[in-house]
Amino acid sequence: MKPISLLVALLATSSFAYPAAYDERSQDYPPPVSFGLEVGGILTMPVLWPSYGVDTKLGLGLRLVPEVQFALGNHFELRGFAGYEFTTWGYRQANSDGTTDDFSVKSNFMTLGLAGQYDFARRGSFASIGISTDIPFRSVLTDDVNYGDGTGETLTGRFQGEQSSMFLDFGLGRQLSPMVGIAVGYRLPLVPFYDNAGSTVDLHQINVNLRFTLL
Repeated sequence: MKPISLLVALLATSSFAYPAAYDERSQDYPPPVSFGLEVGGILTMPVLWPSYGVDTKLGLGLRLVPEVQFALGNHFELRGFAGYEFTTWGYRQANSDGTTDDFSVKSNFMTLGLAGQYDFARRGSFASIGISTDIPFRSVLTDDVNYGDGTGETLTGRFQGEQSSMFLDFGLGRQLSPMVGIAVGYRLPLVPFYDNAGSTVDLHQINVNLRFTLL
């Protein structure tokens, strides 16, 4: 009688354990489509050419970007996003006549992009690569002019000649919870933000973002 009771107890235990293991395994698969929001900060590193007599200034900014994710199996995702981006940047320029210009720029963009993402482990770390474009709305420029004789003035206007820039995006991140992740990315310019009159401006960016899964 004792062996029969032991066998019944083992069967009952296994019948309860299997659904739990199945539920845990089924959670490894992401939903086919999900929607989220990416919020983060930007470090902008301008690169100007020609660079002789120019000292660039780092800038800071922010990103507010809704996104949609399409699951392509258990470990691959395709992310599309469109949103708003703001950043500061600038440079100082020494002129041949002894004057100097200290330019500070505030730029507003609509940013669009598409990226592929590989999840090393569900709710774990991930890596992504993609392509994106920043479409400029408006860039406000402030020029602090030093005439070299103890006098100067401040001029304000619009930075003229911006164009839509294009980037190759690289990212690494980790899920902090099923609904929140953190990502660090680098954006390599492929098409400059400014390209006119024999000079170019590239805005390299490093961003740190929180990703919220909403639906």
